[in-house]
Amino acid sequence: MKKALWKSVLAILLLAAVLAAVYLRAGGRWFRLARMLLVYLMLASVSLPALFRAGKGARKLLLSPRTLIFATALAAMGVVYPLAKRFSLPRALAFEALLLFAGAVFFAGVGAFLKSLPGREPDRLPRRRAFLLVAGVSLAVLAIGWLPFFPHGVSPDTQNQWAQIHGQIPYSNIHAIGHTILLKALLSIFDSYAVVIAFHILALSALNGALGAYLIGRGAPARIVLWMVGIVGLAFSGLTAVYYPWKDLPAALCVGLVALFAMRLTDVDRPLKPLSAALFGAALASMWLFRHNGIVALIVLGTYFLASFLRRRQWLQLACASLACVVSIAGIHLYSRAVLHTKYETNAASLQVFGSGLSAIALEGNLTESERAELEELLPMDWVRRNYEPWKHQNLIWKVETAETASDESLVGVNPIAQMLAKRGGDAVRLYFRLLPRNLGVCLKDALQNNYALYGLSPSDLSNCNGFWALAVLFAMAVLWPRSALRRHWIVPAGIFVNMASIAVSTITNEVRYFLPTFILFGWLVLYAATVRPREPSLSE
Repeated sequence: MKKALWKSVLAILLLAAVLAAVYLRAGGRWFRLARMLLVYLMLASVSLPALFRAGKGARKLLLSPRTLIFATALAAMGVVYPLAKRFSLPRALAFEALLLFAGAVFFAGVGAFLKSLPGREPDRLPRRRAFLLVAGVSLAVLAIGWLPFFPHGVSPDTQNQWAQIHGQIPYSNIHAIGHTILLKALLSIFDSYAVVIAFHILALSALNGALGAYLIGRGAPARIVLWMVGIVGLAFSGLTAVYYPWKDLPAALCVGLVALFAMRLTDVDRPLKPLSAALFGAALASMWLFRHNGIVALIVLGTYFLASFLRRRQWLQLACASLACVVSIAGIHLYSRAVLHTKYETNAASLQVFGSGLSAIALEGNLTESERAELEELLPMDWVRRNYEPWKHQNLIWKVETAETASDESLVGVNPIAQMLAKRGGDAVRLYFRLLPRNLGVCLKDALQNNYALYGLSPSDLSNCNGFWALAVLFAMAVLWPRSALRRHWIVPAGIFVNMASIAVSTITNEVRYFLPTFILFGWLVLYAATVRPREPSLSE
């Protein structure tokens, strides 16, 4: 192995040790600041040197239509920040102008950098060695990142699932039962959520190793791959979800595994081996088994690959993938019902956008007297008036009544909106769509505020900004892929965008952990875009 590669590994581990020392000696505030600076350093080191190397061509890069379009999109995403912070108009305009300029510099530099990537690493590593190297670096940096959260993070979700597993409350599908069964299996090894976090770290490291080995085999420079894994693992605060026993990480790993198989299926015409096809089918199913909104990704991606197997006449692969998918879903549901006696109840969380929208209409909408009476009969209006806040809808859905605020003792510990949606969700959905035409502006504003974690931009924590990293993936595709490549390879990054769309229409909590597939995969997808050769034949050839 080249000495330069070992130097990169040692530099990443040294950086990890420095960040660990910062946390242990100076505390969380300085640790977060160090991580933020590391993200900006990564962006500058990628874009600025490439722009300087372009010389006189830099101006052309800065003013190219693609650069300006994506810089404008970035500035549009950034509007949320001054609105939420209530900037004055001059300050907001200055912020937007700075963001537009920074976006142009970033995208122009990244475009130049990406075009120089393929073929820069002539001595490719053997696949097994590349896997071990990338997985090892990922394991080291994720283990360092575990320090602030050791032994594990805790939330109401994880407490509820713990109570289910330990017989304190009945099993329920409010949290995806497939994930609860996974937790049950891991806790049977050692009865602490720490074993779940260890599984998260090992599984994510293995996925990174597999993706890294594949892309290095395609010509991605090994040093770039290692630095990407190291910086993302150390500096991205969105990856803190790894250290909580939440369903988000297992679901995101399945999205990543599907993306890896999609790369293989679109890059070469060799059929998958039967075992690989079965694993592919199980990963498709598990996107839904681990997160309720994963059913959208299962339908979209599953339909595409079903058609792809049929078009290629790969009957054995189709049978293995389909059988694994069906058996995974049927097996989990059969076990949950027959053995665990799971209650399959109406999930109010999947209807929360309607509760939020109706609340906005009740407070600001255009209603007739009869419509207002119907709406107020459905909604807990006292709760809505106390808890509906622009840009912060979590309290509306997740906060619960206390002994001081509840009008009845039976309501203590209950969220009135969630209770209404669970009991009368169908009525809420029908009323929402009936009132929507005359309250379109109110509902649109509510939806935009609900989803700022999807598209919003916060300079103080850029690593948490799903929209920015998704935009980087789109930019890489726009710059590097001709139409023929786009038609062939669009399915590879589709998983993160399908996940974003399903979250946008189903949730209002603005939690970045829901976009974990983006944070895990964006770097791999950008590198993949850079290694795709336009000369590859189309699927029909």
